[in-house]
Amino acid sequence: MSRIEVTVRCYGAVRERVGERSVTLSVREGASVADALAALAERSPGFDPDDDLFVLRDGEHLSVEERRTSELVEATTLSVSDPVGRE
Repeated sequence: MSRIEVTVRCYGAVRERVGERSVTLSVREGASVADALAALAERSPGFDPDDDLFVLRDGEHLSVEERRTSELVEATTLSVSDPVGRE
């Protein structure tokens, strides 16, 4: 199966845990957003994809379920941060 590249932009505490503002990942074609977050965790041990996260795919918010079922395409941009305003 071929591979595609996606960009993950990291904000706030996620950026601190990942150690970079932006990361380009190579994932298999047909991978889900959850797969990309797991790949990010493999390269950044301080990042946990099971944390409470706010995730956008090309500017659209994704629920936890949508992250599992939403397929990535070439040049997708994910934006990942900790949720804001939660106590």
